[in-house]
Amino acid sequence: MRTALVDAGFRTARVEVVGLSDDCSVEEYLADRELSSGGRSARHVLGDTAWRGFLERAGAESRPKFGDRISYERRHVELEAASGLEPEIEVLQGERTMQTNRHQTL
Repeated sequence: MRTALVDAGFRTARVEVVGLSDDCSVEEYLADRELSSGGRSARHVLGDTAWRGFLERAGAESRPKFGDRISYERRHVELEAASGLEPEIEVLQGERTMQTNRHQTL
């Protein structure tokens, strides 16, 4: 990924894979999944009534398998890249100031 960003013209790129672990109740897990893009899409496709029914069934089926709490680990990619433009330096009334390099976190 870093090579692709640098090849695309970014001056610097930092890619870091971070391991995340969580321990939460079944309800908290389902609420978190509801906020994901897949959860929002499913809710849109199913409609509110069917979505609520799905969440109830998912909770009821998850408890016998996992208990009241779900522990899991996942990997998260953090990406930071800066454009190839150098910082611009301006002189204002004899003082040297530096404008921010066009920097963004993706």
